[in-house]
Amino acid sequence: MIAHFATDSVRAQYVLRYFIACVGALFLAQPTSGALAAGPEATSINLQFSGSPDVSLAGVMMASKLGFFAQQGLSVKLQSLQGRDGGTDDTPSIVISIQNARDFMIARASGVPLVAIAGNYVDSSAAFFFRRKKNIRSEQDLAGKSVGYDANSDTGLIFEWFLTKNSVARSSLTEVPVNPGAKGILDDKIDVILGHSGVENLIFEKAGLDYGTLDPRAYGVHALGTVYVVDEISFRQNPDALIRFLRALIAGWDYTYAKPDQAIEEIASVIGGDIDRSMLKRALERQREFIRPGGARFGEALRNRWNDLYIFMTQHRMIKAPIDLSKATDTKLLAEAYRARLGSANSAD
Repeated sequence: MIAHFATDSVRAQYVLRYFIACVGALFLAQPTSGALAAGPEATSINLQFSGSPDVSLAGVMMASKLGFFAQQGLSVKLQSLQGRDGGTDDTPSIVISIQNARDFMIARASGVPLVAIAGNYVDSSAAFFFRRKKNIRSEQDLAGKSVGYDANSDTGLIFEWFLTKNSVARSSLTEVPVNPGAKGILDDKIDVILGHSGVENLIFEKAGLDYGTLDPRAYGVHALGTVYVVDEISFRQNPDALIRFLRALIAGWDYTYAKPDQAIEEIASVIGGDIDRSMLKRALERQREFIRPGGARFGEALRNRWNDLYIFMTQHRMIKAPIDLSKATDTKLLAEAYRARLGSANSAD
């Protein structure tokens, strides 16, 4: 199953998502519910992800709450891999996982038969974070600073790509390749960390910290973030179900950003706990530029992005075998989902 292929780095990526730590276990354990109930013949799908639910799953949550999945004849269950062995229940299901593009490429190069069918974060949300008093305004100001990142995750890839694209001397940095996370900044024991927009910044805001950021995209680094992945057998045998899943997901994202206030209330009710609505709204607003950069449609991971990632990872020996991207990635299912997407009565259009 795909869950067995998730790497430790994928699981570690979202541990800091503090504001959803108290997510209701009931939501994770139960199939999708919403305005419409899936019929007895509904196709079962397990959607696996790392960590705990947050706004990056808003489209899924809304498709669930509003019955878009059920309308498409699907019973979708969210399954967190955090603290689990990655197993599924005994119900025959199609397994779709949300993986970081870096880890997907490593798995595919090692022979794991996976296919990426759509993007989630089409732009990586990785960013440099630091206390504003460090007076970092450009890449050159990183010289002489200690920089924490996870060498075995997407932040490590972004860090390497950033150094390749810019003139800051690596020898001028003190590298800490085991990322201390937000705590390193809060304790003022490290100058800079690579984290994720919508995660670390919310921690700093809650703590009242005056912080600054550098966006790698402003320095020429445009890397894929997270993608929806299935195994090759499911891809070949269940294309119609996958199209229906994407169609409902698109409708969920349409609604989320067309009616953000309503969506936030629904998302908060799913996440549970004492969630700060204004903080949740800021996180939702921030992530839009990663989900739909440059006005792209949801899920569209452009071929050149895959090519750039493949070339960079190959040149830096992050993958050790060639990958046929035409077989490892697919755009036809998403295109078909858009061709026959849910109508305006069911989405927010």
